[in-house]
Parts: sequence; structure tokens; C-alpha cells
Amino acid sequence: MSDAGSHIKPSPSIISKCFRDIDKFADVMRAKRGETHLVQLELKPLKAEIVQGDFDDFLIFQTHLNSAIHHTGNRRKNYIHFLGFLNPQETRTALIHKCLAGANTLWSFDDTRQGNTILPAHVPVFDLQIRREQFEQYCQIMGREDLLKRQFLTTDIIDLPLTLSTYRNQIQEILHLIEMRSPLLY
Repeated sequence: MSDAGSHIKPSPSIISKCFRDIDKFADVMRAKRGETHLVQLELKPLKAEIVQGDFDDFLIFQTHLNSAIHHTGNRRKNYIHFLGFLNPQETRTALIHKCLAGANTLWSFDDTRQGNTILPAHVPVFDLQIRREQFEQYCQIMGREDLLKRQFLTTDIIDLPLTLSTYRNQIQEILHLIEMRSPLLY
């Protein structure tokens, strides 16, 4: 007979907060990523709003900044990262490893590569992190092992003009549930 408690997942950790200090904002990033450096690129008071739901195998993070930020440092180890803009109509370009990323771009997949990103002000950004082992299992279940061999996991940037809007809508719905602390999450 199996232990009934072995299948119980911990409750999600949910954070919804506004930061006025760049160092305190960086501390939240360091909690999951390790070494992280943030530099505010505009001389004005910072306002960095975040919403984060950590479900152990899966973390979703949204940030909205009033100032452009340069982010360098580690990514969360053993997690595949998918970052992008939430509102394509408001999107300006970001600079990801010296490559331009626009409204229909996903970036930052490879957890072994250091991040080097310049994010514009006033554009909400999402960061979806999935444990690499879980991602591989999902790909196998869906019969999409080809995704594991695709070059985009190592190039760190991909443009998806036809499909990203569908994923973006689903991510916005999940973030809304997190912001509302919906009982569906527990």
C-alpha cells in the first residue's frame, strides 16, 4: 500500500508586491536564480510590480516596470525558462544577448546560460519556468520529443507570430488567478 501523503503537492507560494528599491527587487530574483544583478537605466523613482506563483515544478512570474532595467545573472537551474511580453500592443523591443526581441518573441530557455537582458519600461513581462524533467515528460506524453531536440532551446530566442497570442492569453488567465488568490490554485 502506498503512502497517501506522497502524492500531495505543497501549496503554491504566491507573491504580489510593489518594489521601490532596486536592491530589494533583485533579492526576490536571487531567491530563485542565485546571482542576479539589476541596474535601473533611468534616473527616476523605481516602481517594480510583481506577481509570482511558485508551484514547485512550475513558476510563473510577471513584472511591470516604470523604468528600463538591465538584468544580468543566473537563471534558475534545472528549469526551462520562457519569457515574453504580455501586451503586444504596448510592446517595445527588448535586447536579449544583443538580439532584438519584440511582441511575438519568446526568450531565455537555456538555464546553463547567463541572462543578459535590457527590458523597456511600461511593458509587462512574463517568465514561465518549468522544471526541465517535467517539460521532458510533457513532451513525451504529447508525442512531441522533437521539441527536446529543437535548436531554440539553445539559441535563447524564437519568434512565434502565429501561436504566441494563444499562450499569452493562457498565461494572463493564470496570472489573474494568482492575483486573485483563487481557491482553484490550492
